[in-house]
Amino acid sequence: MNKVKGMFWRTWHALAELFHGELLEIKGKVKVKDYPVVITYDYHWTKNPLDSLNSALISKLIEDGMVHAGVLEDDSPKFVRESRLRTQKSDKYKHDTVVITISYLFEIEK
Repeated sequence: MNKVKGMFWRTWHALAELFHGELLEIKGKVKVKDYPVVITYDYHWTKNPLDSLNSALISKLIEDGMVHAGVLEDDSPKFVRESRLRTQKSDKYKHDTVVITISYLFEIEK
């Protein structure tokens, strides 16, 4: 993974800590209770949108942050069955924004 993301592990760790800290605001306020889930990351970019797979590493940091904050019990396949990435240029928000939707797998398979 370090070769794929192309940064030294300490840099990656510092970035992960930043995301984890941001998600601590929701600690104790949101908790998924039924599993497995599907998580949709809907990226709205104000200028140049990243393609969906370039957004994947950001999604990984967010998902790890959700585990760290206690929103998700774990991010293994037993708990998170699928992740969906959508990306678009958007005038809806003033800043680059990601809207995260967590759905129960049984809701989607109906």
